[in-house]
Amino acid sequence: NLKGNKIGRDGGIMLSATLQINSSLSDLNIADTDQTNESLIALSTVLHDNASIKKLDASNPLLQSEGEETTCHFANMLRTNYSLSELHLCKHGIMDFGASRLAD
Repeated sequence: NLKGNKIGRDGGIMLSATLQINSSLSDLNIADTDQTNESLIALSTVLHDNASIKKLDASNPLLQSEGEETTCHFANMLRTNYSLSELHLCKHGIMDFGASRLAD
């Protein structure tokens, strides 16, 4: 549980690299850790192949744009990752387009 620890972009990218080889972590809470578009995209990319994470809370990031880029990356990840059963994306600014991508 890293909630509230301001690891930021670099910490998020390092965490993503670690998840490429870690197969024992099942619950990851990175809410309020100052994640950026870049670090969230890195995380969603790694989670395509990581079947150990069952719960992910990536709420309240520091998004640099008003687009739904990170939401679309998480939606793409969900198409191949069947083990993730709980995903929290509060305060990601999800609108109709992103919600439809997540629902697909």
